[in-house]
Amino acid sequence: MADLLTLQHWMLAPSSATQPVARRGAVLLTRADLQARAHAWADTLRRRPERDCAVYLRDGFEFICVLFGAWQAGKTVWLPGDMQPGTGKKLRDQVSLFIGDFAEDGGLKAPDSAATFTGADLPQNFPALMVFTSGSTGEPTAIPKTLRQLDAEVAAMQTQWGALVGQAQVIASVPHQHFYGLLFKILWPICRGAVFEASSLDYPEEVGASLARTDSVWIASPALLSRLPTDLPWSKQNLRVVFCSGGPLSVAAAQQCLQLLGQWPQEVYGSSETGALATRMQDQDIAPAYWRTLPGVSVAREPHSGQLEVRAPWLPDEHAWLMADRGEVQADGGFSLLGRADRIVKVAEKRISLDALERVLCTLPSVEAVRVFQFPEGRLGAVVILSAEGAQFILTMGRNALIEDFRRVLMGEVERVAVPRRWRFVADFPRNTLGKITGAALQALFVDQDTRPRLPEVRTKTQPADKPDQVELELFIPPDLLYFDGHFPAAPILPGVAQLDWAVAYARQFFNLSGPFQSMAQIKFQQVITPAMSVHLTLTHLPAKSAAEFRYFSAAGAHSSGRIVFGASLV
Repeated sequence: MADLLTLQHWMLAPSSATQPVARRGAVLLTRADLQARAHAWADTLRRRPERDCAVYLRDGFEFICVLFGAWQAGKTVWLPGDMQPGTGKKLRDQVSLFIGDFAEDGGLKAPDSAATFTGADLPQNFPALMVFTSGSTGEPTAIPKTLRQLDAEVAAMQTQWGALVGQAQVIASVPHQHFYGLLFKILWPICRGAVFEASSLDYPEEVGASLARTDSVWIASPALLSRLPTDLPWSKQNLRVVFCSGGPLSVAAAQQCLQLLGQWPQEVYGSSETGALATRMQDQDIAPAYWRTLPGVSVAREPHSGQLEVRAPWLPDEHAWLMADRGEVQADGGFSLLGRADRIVKVAEKRISLDALERVLCTLPSVEAVRVFQFPEGRLGAVVILSAEGAQFILTMGRNALIEDFRRVLMGEVERVAVPRRWRFVADFPRNTLGKITGAALQALFVDQDTRPRLPEVRTKTQPADKPDQVELELFIPPDLLYFDGHFPAAPILPGVAQLDWAVAYARQFFNLSGPFQSMAQIKFQQVITPAMSVHLTLTHLPAKSAAEFRYFSAAGAHSSGRIVFGASLV
């Protein structure tokens, strides 16, 4: 195994120019490729006056070239977690130099130099990064990281897992713009001399194909591991280890990973502020399994709040860091988690545990999962994933009756003020690129609460390469869809006009049909569509006729079909 290099010495240490560093599909990229590109970026950036730069690059190899180049040019790199307009607007208040996939005018897309830049050893306290918290409990906050902190954490990761991962190729389904992905996908492999896949493998099918080719370490999220398809031919023999971080992984999901992947996931506990702190595998009799600290980490329990206090060599100072999580510490140093302290909110001067509300609701047979949160004005909202029994309840009794049932149960456990006032039913929680459920995304579900959803949730979109004029969508029909109102109260069904409206809207979206709706033909309605159904919609573009054919179908059979004709474009 190659010696572990520190980040500040990686660019300067002598090594073979042909040493593989990264892979783009079938193309291997070497140390010489990385150094040449990083030197070009360094020479470009050292001539810029800005001290800070924001970097967003989907390609992991170009990202590490920019990162090393920026550091050698003395720049601090800011890593936004996404490219939403609001994120860019807030960044511009603190950063004026943008590099990569940003749309801002004047942003750098490539270096303007081919020069070899002679770098210098950087001090340990060099301000290398500004990373952001996930925003799961509020606005994302910028967290500074020095090279010393990054090196110390990578060293602990190597001590903990180095023998386990060896020199296996690293593939990731999490973005390197987030701190977990940055450490596990790029910085740790670079320092130990392992190859990483430059692209993010966002779909299980991509991961399965990669595992079939070579010995691999997979960096994953709980959201993805909780939904692994059971029909993929997983190459268990090529998977060295799977890491999982970003939120809790259920015992059932961990057990399914064992069945499908041949091993328990190595779960990692930590945060953007603290980095990785502990790990566990759920292969023990204790449910859930205790967390075990990484080398150099110690954990204690703050006696008044019950929050965990941690110390680690890569934290900013020697004082204990107070976590937002409450926990219980065992005599051997292991610990369990008891919920977040920051999920205690005040409503009308009453302290309310959002975790407690969720636990009560999750005892109901109609609820599969729930998230309760507080709106800025103080009221509580609840986003619910219904079980099959819950979907059937809405089908027979209606949405309002189900909400009243939820409220009645809650008022038997908590004060009336703690009962959520606003409710939303979804097929799945909205998640960011790391699989986290953010408060902002939950609130966004309620923006148009006065009018219930008018569109289905698009779960998958398939467009065959050999059929560019055909699209197939998998649609989930929300139980609280606006169009079920009054159609009919005792047995709601989806009106045919709604099915036609969706077919028109999606045909315009996917086939760029900008002309006005003109007529319809060969319309057939065969079976009704009811709340909480999953149906497929196939659209076929007929360019010569300025038309599109549609067909709704499901496991129950055909629901409706027909042709919609558009007039000449008005543009």
